Formats: sequence, structure tokens, C-alpha cells
Amino acid sequence: STKSQSGVLAIKNSWNNTIVTITDTDYRTLGWVSGGTAGFRKGKRSSFFAMEKTLREGFKKAHSLGIRKVMLRMSGPAIVLRKPLFRQIREQTAMRVMKLRTIDSVPHGGCRPRKSKRRRYRTKKRRF
Repeated sequence: STKSQSGVLAIKNSWNNTIVTITDTDYRTLGWVSGGTAGFRKGKRSSFFAMEKTLREGFKKAHSLGIRKVMLRMSGPAIVLRKPLFRQIREQTAMRVMKLRTIDSVPHGGCRPRKSKRRRYRTKKRRF
């Protein structure tokens, strides 16, 4: 059926863990993979390697659920590490990435920034 063909991978990528939730196009959850289920414990979940492996597992799981075309929703602060992932994903799985949506985790105006440091004057004259 065409229903099972396409789905959504929601990738929540925090500094401490990576969680991939696999849903169908109506956002009904079919399964999920996290750093923990990929076999990493405690601090190891936050490593770059754990993130890669979690994503790989997530795609594998989606593939086994019959999903061939995915839309990716990425959220979380650690999206810095995006680019290499998708290259790797395209090589490894028979998945078509249809759409990429990134949700940056800074809403509206964001939080209130820190108070500024008190600087001494004459900051300009710094020649080495």
C-alpha cells in the first residue's frame, strides 16, 4: 500500500542524546530508536558516534517497517552535526529523503541573554 511507503522521521537531537521517532504521514508513532536502544549507556549517548549509530538504526527500523520515502523533522541544539549524516544515510539505506524540516530550538525571542561582562576601557589597543 502507498500508505506504508512514506513516513516521517522526527529526530530530536539534544546534547545528551539522540531520539529518532518513526511515524507515518499522519504522525502516528510506529516505533522509535534512541541512544539507549542503540546500545549506548549514560555519557556515551551524547557522543557523535552514538548519534550516527542511532540514526542508522532509526533508518534501518523505518526500512523494516516498510517506509521507503521519508520526511525528516530535525529539532534540538545539536543539529550542527547534520551534513555528514545525510550523506551517510543516502549511501547506506534505500531511503529517499523527500523533505527536510529543521526546527531550531530557540523560540520567538529566545531566552534572556546573560548580562554583559564588565570590560576595562581601552579594549581597542591590543597589538601583538
